[in-house]
Amino acid sequence: MKARKLSDSMKEMELLYLQLSNSSYKKIVKEFISEKEQDILYLYFNQKLTFSEIGEKYNISGQYTSHILQQVFTKLRKIDYKLKNPFSNNPLENLNRSIDDLFLSVRIKNVLNNVNIKTVGELVKLTETELLHKKERGFYPFDNSRYFSVGKKGLDEIKEELNKIGLNLGMNLEEKLN
Repeated sequence: MKARKLSDSMKEMELLYLQLSNSSYKKIVKEFISEKEQDILYLYFNQKLTFSEIGEKYNISGQYTSHILQQVFTKLRKIDYKLKNPFSNNPLENLNRSIDDLFLSVRIKNVLNNVNIKTVGELVKLTETELLHKKERGFYPFDNSRYFSVGKKGLDEIKEELNKIGLNLGMNLEEKLN
């Protein structure tokens, strides 16, 4: 095994990894980081293997191993940010938060971004039917030339996340704000 020197960003990643993996946030980390990525993190930080040595175990290049670790680091930073910037206990204060602040899958975030849903407030105005509606010209009520649907699992994911912050779909915000 070769001795290795960690760059500053890798030291930062190691600290973040240790902090998140040894805490009550372990479940959240496991939800967003695949088993393979977790294994690579373990081999790199706990077993102290080099990129090449890890790559040999997974039949990938050392360079690709480094790339995977950088992607995981980005995920860990996002998880850390979300945990340090929780939603307000007052649901109405959360309406201007970005949908990126919700723990939604990449696919669901992409669908919402593609139809220009950027905030929690814009999301809660939609109904379940609107989120599930498949229309040849696009996502009802929007006039897009693409085909969109979050699907049943995606709908459940959105409802669960909104429920956690005291909101739900199909809200009439004018009533709530007055």
